[in-house]
Amino acid sequence: LLHFFGLDQKFLGLLDDAKAVISGSAALAVINGWTHTPRDLDIYVSSWSLQTLLERLLDEYDMIYVREPRAPGDRYDRISSAIVSIHTLRFGRFTIDVMEAKHTSMEPIFLFHSSVVMNAITAYSVFSAYPYLTSTMRNVVNSAIIPKKDPIKKEREARFL
Repeated sequence: LLHFFGLDQKFLGLLDDAKAVISGSAALAVINGWTHTPRDLDIYVSSWSLQTLLERLLDEYDMIYVREPRAPGDRYDRISSAIVSIHTLRFGRFTIDVMEAKHTSMEPIFLFHSSVVMNAITAYSVFSAYPYLTSTMRNVVNSAIIPKKDPIKKEREARFL
């Protein structure tokens, strides 16, 4: 994962210091042996660590702000109760979304629309809420919380649906 995104081991230390996690398509790619190529990196961090994480990403990795912080909105309909803001950065050809979680960095992950994205990478481990389903490319979708936009497009493209 680090090599793919052009990051170094120091990045893991940064995740550890901030108690941040990587989720989304990048975590899914690692868990499933790179059956698809992630287009972005989603980092979840608690409010108390956000500022330090952003400063270090901007200073130590020469990332740039692409978009000013924004509220979660429709894209993150159900999990917006656990996300305060989203900061979008650019690192080379990749987009990095830094999600500010209200309480803990893992909280929003358990509010996602489907099991396939309930995964995370920490500085020291990989977590999957549904390891059997994820490893066999199966998915459980909670249709009661699907937002207006198509949130499972990436998962469909990665053959999980």
